Amino acid sequence: HMAAGDSREIVIARHLGDEVGYLLTRDHFDLDEPLRVGTEADAGSPMRQALAGRSGGGPALDLRGARVLAHHEPVPGANLGVVAKTDVRQLQRPYRVTGAALVAALALCLAGGALTFTRISMPFVRNMRRAEMATKSIVDNVAEGIATTTADGRITWVNDAFCRMNEYGPRQLI
Repeated sequence: HMAAGDSREIVIARHLGDEVGYLLTRDHFDLDEPLRVGTEADAGSPMRQALAGRSGGGPALDLRGARVLAHHEPVPGANLGVVAKTDVRQLQRPYRVTGAALVAALALCLAGGALTFTRISMPFVRNMRRAEMATKSIVDNVAEGIATTTADGRITWVNDAFCRMNEYGPRQLI
C-alpha cells in the first residue's frame, strides 16, 4: 500500500510475443490478464531493458510516459523483468517547496531590512536637510559677500551680498 502522492513503484512484466505484458503495476495486478503494451514505444524503456537481460538504472520514461528515476533487473530463467522507479517530479518536489520558501524568506528579509534602514536613516536625512537649509539661509543673508570657486578659480556659487558688491547677477558671475 502506498501513501497518497507517493510515486514509488515496483513493476513486474514479461514478454508476450511483440508486446510487454505488465503483471504488476500501481494500477494493475492480474497474473492471468497482463496489461499489454507494444514494444515499439519509447515509454517503458527500463522494462524493455530488463526483459532484454540488461541491468541498469537512471532517468527514463516509464509506461505512462512520465520522467522517472528507475532501476531495472532481469529475472533469469523466468522471462521476467523488474523495475523499481520513482517519479522525478516527486523527487524534485521537496527541493522546489524548500526553494520557494527560501525565496519568500529572502524577500521578507530584504523588505524588512529596507524598512528598517529607511526608519533608521530618515531622521538623520531630515536633520541633515534642516541643517543644510539653516546654513544656506545664514550664508545667503549675511552682509559679507561669499563665493565658492573651483581649484582653478572658476566661480561656482555666490550669495546675494557678493552679487550686490560686484553689481552683477548670479548668472553673470557663475
